Amino acid sequence: LALTRGTVLIPADTSSKMPRGLQLLLLLLAVPLQYLICQWTSPSASERVQLIKQLSKPLTLFSGGYILDWNKWHDMVVNWTRSMINFLQDEDGECPAEEVFKYQEKNGHFGMSTVPRTPRPKHVKFHVGQVIRHKLWNYRGVIIGWDEKLKASEAWTQQNHGDKKHWQDMPNYAILVDIRDRPSSQVTYVPEENIELITNTKIVHSTLEEYFGEFDGARYLPRPWLKKVYPHG
Repeated sequence: LALTRGTVLIPADTSSKMPRGLQLLLLLLAVPLQYLICQWTSPSASERVQLIKQLSKPLTLFSGGYILDWNKWHDMVVNWTRSMINFLQDEDGECPAEEVFKYQEKNGHFGMSTVPRTPRPKHVKFHVGQVIRHKLWNYRGVIIGWDEKLKASEAWTQQNHGDKKHWQDMPNYAILVDIRDRPSSQVTYVPEENIELITNTKIVHSTLEEYFGEFDGARYLPRPWLKKVYPHG
């Protein structure tokens, strides 16, 4: 049997091939396996993908049927895994978005520090979960974090702030950008004077549910892990 790199072989439904029940069992096993990888290890997102890819290789031993593109199969497993994590974890549990805060920006730049923002400074105007519009670029987004003052590298600051030195001394906010306005699932870091609140507006973003639960019409309600970082919003 020739194995195909980057694909998963799913057997067809014939009497001589693997029963449907066993097919389903193999797929369902991928969900807790990925969950356990996230819980017992702390690899990067790319490393986790490779681990899951290794786990999927036994499926290629079954001949017959059709070939399912790896990316489609992985997306399906990720969606199932997110549902599983939301169901299994208690308030002390983690989620993929919390891992981003911990590992993606180790210096705590761009509103990504996990140090609790308490007490909340009175001059920080906006809250996590509020929906905003950028005054200059007109895109919509939701606040997922903030810093009392700018926290970014000097090179980034020079490139993005130019001569606006006063932007460094005001609160800056991490924003999940609505993909209807910018289709690449961006996260931006914006000085306070450049954003304004909007109401009765839901945001569309691929990672929104990792940060927030319900939307109450005015703001999104942070998940427990994010609430710990921003207990006062």
